[in-house]
Amino acid sequence: ITQVFSTLNLKKMLLDGDIDIGTLILPLNTDELAYKILKEEQVCLALPITHPLAQKTKKRVKGYPSISLSELKSEKFILPKNTQRSRSIFDTIFKKAGFEPNVFCETETFDIANSIVASGLGACFTLPQFIKEDKEDKLMLFSIDEPLLNRTVALAYRKDKRLSKIAHEFLAIAKRL
Repeated sequence: ITQVFSTLNLKKMLLDGDIDIGTLILPLNTDELAYKILKEEQVCLALPITHPLAQKTKKRVKGYPSISLSELKSEKFILPKNTQRSRSIFDTIFKKAGFEPNVFCETETFDIANSIVASGLGACFTLPQFIKEDKEDKLMLFSIDEPLLNRTVALAYRKDKRLSKIAHEFLAIAKRL
């Protein structure tokens, strides 16, 4: 098992034959890889619980309150590095919202971005499953009505590489989870 923080690096490792299976976000934009869809997920926007917009919003039992990205024009953002595929998606979303983000810093992981926001500084895009327990009560998650924030997570592998029996079993187990 190898931990790689960039989808682009992981895709290259798959194509180069360095790894057999990788978790990637669709579309793959290559005919050399096959995949099995694991799940659909929506990226959320995180603000510190002390932020004025979080203070005036009640937490929901189910789902997340909606927010317009344009409400955050003057906010500092913690964004992925330019080498990460998600960064170009977020840049497109900001452009659609009509502003350039004030980038406080760039990071390679959701965990670091979540920690910075939980400390009371800025906003970040995140996935709920990447928020550590000790940060949950320090963040408020919001839904943004933006189709580009919907992601399809898949396990990918080379079409031309014969997978071992254990790799096939892993794919079957992962699909059931």
